[in-house]
Amino acid sequence: MLGSLLVTGTIASCSPGHDSNGSNPGAGTSQPSRLYANDPALAYDLVNDAFVLAYDDQSGAFDVDTTNDTLVPVTPASRAGISTSSDHGASWTRIGPIAPASASCGDPACAVALGAGGTLEPMETSGSVLYAGLAFSDATLAKPDAIATSLSTDSGASWSAPRVAMAIAGLPPGEPSLARNGTDTVIAFTDTIRGQLFLLLAEGEPPTFDPPYLLPIDDDDVGIPKAHPVVRLASGILGYVAYMLPRDDRGSTFDLRVAVMVRELTPYGYTPWKGQVAYALDGVTIDATRPGALGRTWRDDVPIDLSLGYGPHVYVTFRQPSSRTGSSEVFLLDCDARPVSNCGVGADGSNTLGWTLAALDDRVASTPFTGGKYRPRISADPFGSAVAISWMQEVTPGSAQVTLAGTVSTTTGGVTFGPAIDLRAGNGGPWTPCPTAGLVDATDHSYGSHDALVTLPFVGGQYEEPVVVGAHVDSSGGCLDLGQLTFDQHVEVTTW
Repeated sequence: MLGSLLVTGTIASCSPGHDSNGSNPGAGTSQPSRLYANDPALAYDLVNDAFVLAYDDQSGAFDVDTTNDTLVPVTPASRAGISTSSDHGASWTRIGPIAPASASCGDPACAVALGAGGTLEPMETSGSVLYAGLAFSDATLAKPDAIATSLSTDSGASWSAPRVAMAIAGLPPGEPSLARNGTDTVIAFTDTIRGQLFLLLAEGEPPTFDPPYLLPIDDDDVGIPKAHPVVRLASGILGYVAYMLPRDDRGSTFDLRVAVMVRELTPYGYTPWKGQVAYALDGVTIDATRPGALGRTWRDDVPIDLSLGYGPHVYVTFRQPSSRTGSSEVFLLDCDARPVSNCGVGADGSNTLGWTLAALDDRVASTPFTGGKYRPRISADPFGSAVAISWMQEVTPGSAQVTLAGTVSTTTGGVTFGPAIDLRAGNGGPWTPCPTAGLVDATDHSYGSHDALVTLPFVGGQYEEPVVVGAHVDSSGGCLDLGQLTFDQHVEVTTW
């Protein structure tokens, strides 16, 4: 089955391909074009050769009063936007937000409204696709108090009634991260009060989750709040989670951690997951506030991503200022985890020699860019050696104008990458980000917090490269001041 589904490369060099509006096909005068869509997540349904795109869809929570340019809340609210593609992202069908559950769902807590923070497993291998996101067990609450999941068995065309996977009184969750190995499911999240890292576990389909439990991590930074975990599974007994230890309240300084997670399968079932810090980097600094259109600034304070290639090979991307230029640079951290002990932290606190850290500019064949790099995403083929990286690229140093850039490597470990290229050249780029009309803190607006990237399983020759599908927040339609309404902030999908 797997061999017939692998994608054979047909291009001699990494080059832009199809480009499409994933969150609102045919956008322009339609109502959703005056409401924002951001924070995309992508899942490739390997069995059915189909893509599912999830995103924060403001049109599922509000109507618009175009006479007064105001938002009108709708009930029940769902920001769990979904679109699907059967042609590797060339075109999309907008399914609409996943419908919330009824207040009489029969569970101890019901997901009566769905919030943002939707997450998907990038490579689904069971023939189904699982969605997890923030939810409300009480629609009158100001912030989500739960995480809910919904299952699709038809590549995103329809979804089960969402069920609450966790709701801890007094500990509202941050945005979750979802990983699956077949039908084994792990959801990682931190609470927004203490910053504790929790796991949610389920086996089989539809998934029924065990109560959340704190992931025990050896050599952990005890008492230091954690944030923005990204979890990935190499198998049913091995996984990795990357996370940040924020060092200030503006998101400009943090410590980076990568932990390996292991468990055992016994005659009585699986033992609980246990963690061990496998990589530590302290004192990462970033410029977390970026300029946008209309004099609005926006936040870019979640600059890490994690992916697992074949082996497994662990890949982490993050950004920090370049020592050479001072501009924001993307860094690639990787390690061949065969054996697992090859990637760790020694007794003296230093990272083992299995880890390699390099600026992306030192690994690409060439680059035409001079400005800073933001929002790095990485995707490794779990069945082969291909690795792709995308990022938001300043047109010139300090410019508010950006474009989408990317590069691909087919060498194990990403030792060498092809040229860094502008994926939107002549096709909607560059653009100036149009932040949301509403503020997310005292001074900044939002342009979402992350983009998404998936590398399709690849079998190719020396002069071929894999197919890569990426989703990013885009404002190529311009930016208008429409009171409480946001135009233009949508999710664009680029296949390259």
